[in-house]
Amino acid sequence: DTGTGCPESCGCPIPGSVQGQVGWGLEQPGLVEGVPARGRGLELDDLFSTFQPKSFYDSKIVCLISFQPKLRKTQGGKQEKKTIHPYSRKAAQLAREAHKQEKKEKLKTDRALRLSIIGEKLQWFQSHLDPTKIEYTKKEACELIENYMCRFDAELEQIELQNSIKGRQGRQHGSRETVIKQTIERERQLYEGYGMEIPDIMNRKHLKFFREWDGDLRKLPNIKMKKLSARDAACSNPEVVDVETKEELNKAEEVA
Repeated sequence: DTGTGCPESCGCPIPGSVQGQVGWGLEQPGLVEGVPARGRGLELDDLFSTFQPKSFYDSKIVCLISFQPKLRKTQGGKQEKKTIHPYSRKAAQLAREAHKQEKKEKLKTDRALRLSIIGEKLQWFQSHLDPTKIEYTKKEACELIENYMCRFDAELEQIELQNSIKGRQGRQHGSRETVIKQTIERERQLYEGYGMEIPDIMNRKHLKFFREWDGDLRKLPNIKMKKLSARDAACSNPEVVDVETKEELNKAEEVA
C-alpha cells in the first residue's frame, strides 16, 4: 500500500501502509513521538495495535501526554463555568471586587439621600420666600428658620387628635411621631449651637439666583449657603446690642 495518509487528512499514516511500517511522520505536526493528535487519549495497548509493526516502538519511549479535559458544552453551546474553590485566590479576588462594588453603591445611595434631604429643605425655603423682598436681614432670616422648624406642627396635632379618640388601643403613627420629634430636636440643637445652613438670602444676587432655581438637585452646588444661629437673631436686635454694650462698658469700668 502506497497511500499518502488517512482519508480524514489528519496527518496519521494508514495502518499497514509503507509509511506506517517505516515509522513515517515521527516529526510531522500533529504527532508526538509517533502518536497522532487524534490518538493521544488511547491506551498504550490500543496504540500499539493501531500502528504495525510493534517493533517500530522498540527504539522509542512513548510519552502519553495528558491534557485537561475540556468543559462540557450545554445545550445552548456555551461552556459550563468551572467551580471556584472558596479558599482560592480567584475567590478572594471576587470577594474583594464584590466588597468594593457594594461600598461604591452604598456611597452612591448615601449621597443621593443627603441631596434629597437638602433639596426638600431648600424647596421649603423657596416656597416661603416673601416675593416683595429683594434681600433679608439676619433677623428676618432667623425668623424664617423658626418657621421652618415648626413645619411639623400641623402633622403632630393631627396625630395627637387621632390618638385622643376614645376606644383607640395604643398610639397611632407612633413611629412617625418619634421621627418627627427627633428631627425637630436635632435641628433645634443645631440652630442654637453652631448654626443651621440655609440659602444665602441676605445677599441680593444670591437670593435672585435661589428664586430662579428649578428644583434640580444637580444645581445644588451653585446655590450659595449661609450658616445662621440663634445668636445672629439676638445680635440683630438693637436693644440686645445696647444691653450687651452697656454690660461690657460696666465690666471695663470695674476693672479700671
